[in-house]
Amino acid sequence: MKKTTSICLFTGMIFLLLVMVVYLLFTQQDTGEKEQDLAAATEEMPAETDTEKELKTTESLAVYEPYAYIIKQKDGILVVYQSDGITEFFETNIRIRDLNEDMVKKLENGIRFSDDQELYAFLESYSS
Repeated sequence: MKKTTSICLFTGMIFLLLVMVVYLLFTQQDTGEKEQDLAAATEEMPAETDTEKELKTTESLAVYEPYAYIIKQKDGILVVYQSDGITEFFETNIRIRDLNEDMVKKLENGIRFSDDQELYAFLESYSS
């Protein structure tokens, strides 16, 4: 009886050992295929150029200055708007035809001012 039990235990251990070896072989093959797939996918991805990296860095470092007022032209005169560019703050008596070409070009995109002092200094320089 002892011999039979020993043979059964020995056979069972060998069977478990074989199962573990087969399992390890299959998992290693799957890992190899996954690594190959990953390598192929990485090769297909376009690499970022130095210019693109520099552009992203420059954009992230850009300082955006808040502004409180914007001046645009409306019906041939300068109009001061609040920072949203829609809400009219007040109309000036400064006419577009009285301004030089450079100032008219700047007005196409609107002239922005960060505070009251800048705004009124600008208006004083063109209203006199």
